[in-house]
Amino acid sequence: GFDEAPNPVKQEVTAFNLRYKVGNLDVGYGYQENSNEAAASNREYNTLGAAYDFGSFRVSGGWNQAKNKASLKSDTYSIGAIVPVGAIDFSLGYSTAKAKQGSATFEKGDAFSAGVFYNMSKRTRLYGALTTGDIENAAGTKVREREIYAVGVAHVF
Repeated sequence: GFDEAPNPVKQEVTAFNLRYKVGNLDVGYGYQENSNEAAASNREYNTLGAAYDFGSFRVSGGWNQAKNKASLKSDTYSIGAIVPVGAIDFSLGYSTAKAKQGSATFEKGDAFSAGVFYNMSKRTRLYGALTTGDIENAAGTKVREREIYAVGVAHVF
């Protein structure tokens, strides 16, 4: 996207992704750059993810990096699994992240997630999920706690 915001600050977003899927393997990479005239707030994002379906279960993993020109950088790593049992899919996941300014870590955190999905038909499913985790500062003091609940119905048209 070009000239995403009106004056006085000119902003641009550039993004692309690549995906390779063959058989049970699915790998993808995405890149996005948000730039504007205030160069210190420019951001760059990289994401790499992969999954493999073994039939009786599916595993996935990923890496995400966000950074800006002011030497802030955050790296996140994740791993997960989905196990289908009849019409129900059970999902578990774990992620860990560390944010740095220069070489000094100023935040780090971990999160766990669990979900249950009930496939009512090929196109409709019910779901419930929970994600919980903490973020600590450089001294190891908890500064934020996350608990995210999701319940819903998904229908693919």
